[in-house]
Amino acid sequence: TLKNAVLSVSQEPVQVRFDKAGRDLGVYSVRRRRDLSPAELGPHSIRMQFSMPVDLTRQYSAKVALGAGLFVYGEAFAKFVDTTLLRLALNPDSVGPADDIRIFDRLAHSKSNQETVIREVLSRFGSTTVVLLSAPQRFCCFVSCLGEYLGGISVPAQSMNLPNHGEFRLGHVLAIRGRQLTRGSFESALRILDRSGIPHDAA
Repeated sequence: TLKNAVLSVSQEPVQVRFDKAGRDLGVYSVRRRRDLSPAELGPHSIRMQFSMPVDLTRQYSAKVALGAGLFVYGEAFAKFVDTTLLRLALNPDSVGPADDIRIFDRLAHSKSNQETVIREVLSRFGSTTVVLLSAPQRFCCFVSCLGEYLGGISVPAQSMNLPNHGEFRLGHVLAIRGRQLTRGSFESALRILDRSGIPHDAA
């Protein structure tokens, strides 16, 4: 429920409730103490204000990276990835400017061609999807939830020592559909994009 909302024309304070699917909303009038019907809303638009913690993407991405990295790579993950920085990222007050943590924020206006491709993969392969990539001297984790790109995190790693062999040389894709977890390669995901006519040269 968003409590800091007003109707645009009358400036009447209202509260807005979204259903679980995010497809419908209810508008409650604080002044009249009841829900408003669509007819009562008429030509109004609703102005809402809400805040989002700036560290939310970093914390969530770090938590997923720790779990997914251990699931995919096992002991090699703890040995060759700077998991200390990932754990540090879970605490908003612990990260300083000297810590080599890179955050990919879904709200950022500028993004690379590679991140655009990663966003496309995350939106296509499950309601919740994780992409694990090994860049030169980096470990990267990107996450989506309910088909929406959330962001990602990157920390230093001895990436050449991670077991990304054969089909998995570019990375891994974990996707949850319903209650089923599927695991595939990032290379196979790129082939699917290619068949869909989506360019991915930067990836």
